[in-house]
Amino acid sequence: MGLVGYPTALPFSDGFNPYPQSKGAIAQMTRDMGVRLAKEGIRVNAVCPGFIYTSMTENVTGDEEIHETMKSLHPLGRMGKAEEVAVVIAFLASDDASFVAGATWTVDGGYTAQ
Repeated sequence: MGLVGYPTALPFSDGFNPYPQSKGAIAQMTRDMGVRLAKEGIRVNAVCPGFIYTSMTENVTGDEEIHETMKSLHPLGRMGKAEEVAVVIAFLASDDASFVAGATWTVDGGYTAQ
């Protein structure tokens, strides 16, 4: 929610929900810290997941209409799994990502690409 506006197809926000605004701040902080701390050998990156099946989404995926809407927002036609986000985090924490700094990585089934 930090890279796009809150979807109006979902009933969760009236435009004043601080959740997406706080996510946007994290994306900017990642860029700034990524630049500032790179000289110290510290790589700062962020992972931006789409709608993922977690305890936070359990309360809305129980409503079939909302669940179907959430899935339809992703070009892959489904919500993600925590394991799919975890593998990206593991990559970013590894030496294989030694030249990645100040980046936001979307793991969102194509949600932000639309």
